[in-house]
Amino acid sequence: PSIVTRLAPDLTVRSEASVPSLDELRRHDDRFFRRGHTGTYRDELPADLHELFWSRPDNRAAMVLLGYGQPTM
Repeated sequence: PSIVTRLAPDLTVRSEASVPSLDELRRHDDRFFRRGHTGTYRDELPADLHELFWSRPDNRAAMVLLGYGQPTM
């Protein structure tokens, strides 16, 4: 089962819904969305915040659930 199915089993797909592009999302809030390329956390997230993020058990659990392992800086 997909992560959506596991987290929100009652959620249904709306046929009229579409996934916005990264450019559309950035037009809405350009400070929230990053560049959209793999590995950009290395120069966008300071090492101390990266370590703090991964030191929190709830963050680690969420990232594992999403299929990520702890990256190295």
